[in-house]
Amino acid sequence: MGQDWVLLNLDKREMHGSGSWGKLGEFLFDGFSLNRLSKSLMAYPNPTRDSVVYSIKPGELVTPSTSYKRRWPLKAVSRSKPNTLIHLPVELICEIYSHLNRRLDVVCLAATCQHMWEVGRPAVYRHIMDRYRASIVSWPGDRIMCMGNYLETEDIPAEVLTHDERKELLDYAPQDQCVPYTYVHNEYYGTKEHYFHTWTFTRSESASARRLTYEDESALHDLLHVPAQEPVPLHSPVLRNISRKYYVRWSAVQGLKKAYKPHKDIFSRVGFGEVLITRICLSSDPSSAIPYNGPLHRGAWAGHCFDIVSASEMDNETWLDVSDEVLKDVEDIWRADYHVKDDVPRVYSL
Repeated sequence: MGQDWVLLNLDKREMHGSGSWGKLGEFLFDGFSLNRLSKSLMAYPNPTRDSVVYSIKPGELVTPSTSYKRRWPLKAVSRSKPNTLIHLPVELICEIYSHLNRRLDVVCLAATCQHMWEVGRPAVYRHIMDRYRASIVSWPGDRIMCMGNYLETEDIPAEVLTHDERKELLDYAPQDQCVPYTYVHNEYYGTKEHYFHTWTFTRSESASARRLTYEDESALHDLLHVPAQEPVPLHSPVLRNISRKYYVRWSAVQGLKKAYKPHKDIFSRVGFGEVLITRICLSSDPSSAIPYNGPLHRGAWAGHCFDIVSASEMDNETWLDVSDEVLKDVEDIWRADYHVKDDVPRVYSL
C-alpha cells in the first residue's frame, strides 16, 4: 500500500497544485508531475509593458456584432468637441486609474479613446502582471518538503519548522490528536498552475462583463492575454540546496539517464524534480508504494531552501558537489520501483 503525499512551501504556506499528489509510487517517476516542481524552482521572464499592453487604436477593436444588438449604437466622436476628462492633467487621470480596483473598469476606461489608452497603459499593465504573477508557481529560495499523511508532529525534525510554526501546529489540536497532513490542508493554499489563463473575470466583474457583446469580450481576452511563459533558459543547470550549500549537476543527471537508455528508456523522464523528491519526503511511516528499503520517508533535505540556476550564476562561496551521492540514491529507488534486473549494469556501485 502507501500513503498520500503533499508538496509544501513552508515559507509561502502553499501546497503545490490543489493538494494531495497521491502515493509516491504513482507520481515519482511518471515523467510529468515533478516537471512542474522543477519549473517552480526556476526564474521566469518578466514581460515588458510594451510586449503585454501594446500601443493600439481602441476603435480598431470594435467590430459590428453579429450575435447581439447593442443597446447604445456606436457613434463616432468629434475631435473638435471639448472633452473634460481627456483635457485633465495626466497626473489627475493617473490618479483616477489608481482608484479603480477592478480590472474590467481599468480596461474599459482605457479603451474609451486613444488618449486614455496611452495614459492608462501602465495601470492596465499593472493589473495584468498582478494576475500573471499569481498564476506562476514561483518557489526559488523557499523551504520545501513533501509531507506524508502518516507524519506525526513529534517526528518532525527540529530544524524543519520555526518555533512559531511548531507552536501553531501544536495549538491547532492536542499533540496526541494533531495530524500535520490535515493541518496543512486546512491552513495552506493550493497554488494556481502556471499555464492558467492570465485574464479571467472575478465574480464581482461577471455582471459587468455580461453587458459586453461576445465580440467585445473576446477582444478583451485577446488584448489582455499573456501566453504561458516558460522559465528562463539555463546553461549547465544545477539544483542547489541553499541551506546546506550543496548542488547537483544536470550533466550528472544526463549521464545517468544516458546509461540506462538502452535498457529502460522510461528513465529518460527523470529530472531535477525527481531528484529533489528523493531527498525531501517526511513521514513517520516508511510506506511509499515503492519496493525500496531505504529511509526515503526521512528526507535529509526536508524543509531546506532550493533553486535551479545556471552554474555560472553560482557565487564564490564554497559549494559542495553532491551529485554522485544523491544520484546513487535516485538510481537505487528507480531500480527498485521498476524491478530492474541485476544483470543491468549500475552506474553507481552499491
